[in-house]
This record gives sequence, C-alpha cells and structure tokens, in this order.
Amino acid sequence: MSEKYIGTVDVSEEFNVPVETLYKAWTDEAALRAWWHPFQKDLSAIKNELKSGGLVEYEFGGDRRCVVRGKYNEVSENRRLVYSWNWDIDHDEMGSGEYVLTIDFLPNGDGSKLVVHQEGFTDEPATLPHKQGWKRGLGELKNYLEANSKKSV
Repeated sequence: MSEKYIGTVDVSEEFNVPVETLYKAWTDEAALRAWWHPFQKDLSAIKNELKSGGLVEYEFGGDRRCVVRGKYNEVSENRRLVYSWNWDIDHDEMGSGEYVLTIDFLPNGDGSKLVVHQEGFTDEPATLPHKQGWKRGLGELKNYLEANSKKSV
C-alpha cells in the first residue's frame, strides 16, 4: 500500500519595511488591489474578515473565472495568519485545489520577513506552479512596498 503524498510549498521574502507595514499590505483592500495580480488579473471583489472564523474571498476580473475562498483559523495581528485557501480556477496549470496557508510576519533587523507555508498538495508536480506564483507575488509585493516607501520619504 502506498502512502498518500502530502506536499507543501515554502517561500519567503525580506522587506525593508516594519512588520506592521507588511501586514497592512497583505490585509488592506486598497493595498491588495495595488500589488496582487495573479494570472495578470486585477482584484474585482474582496472580502477579508480578519478574525478567527472570518471569511476571506478574492475574486479576479477578466474573461476567465478565478476565485479564492477560505476561512481564518488564526489571526494574530502583525504576526501570523492561518486560513484555508481554496482556488477555483477554470484555466491554468495550477487548477483548482484546497489548501491551508500559514503566513508569518517576522521582524528582520530594521525590516521584516514574510514566510508563506502552503500545505495540502496531493502530488509533487503540483507544487511547482504554486511556488513560482508565490515568488512572483512576493516580488510584486516587494516592488509595491519599495515604491510606496520612497513616496513617503
């Protein structure tokens, strides 16, 4: 009898902003709309109830449907978010899936570090497009935060 594969994706990025600024960029509706564009799509609707049991839902515009839905299991402001992450995608190699995300916001010298841990993969090949997507997304977040920190100086 073969064991069931339970895979994970772990991606991190360092930022030159305080943890509070990073957390806000991850959770604030206006900030999310500014930097997060998976599949080159814009966020058309956001529901983000930052509390244990609260709903999280992201809908992306365009000609093809892309929705993320979940529920918060843990909300520790400026420290950690744990929530279900259920993709409903009718295109792309990533396909639909049900996952759990743990997002850690860590102090890092004068800046901060964000760690994404995604679990629930049923096979190893499925992890690659997710890992690439998170790296691309964290790069977009970094660009957004760097551009905004230069504006406030």
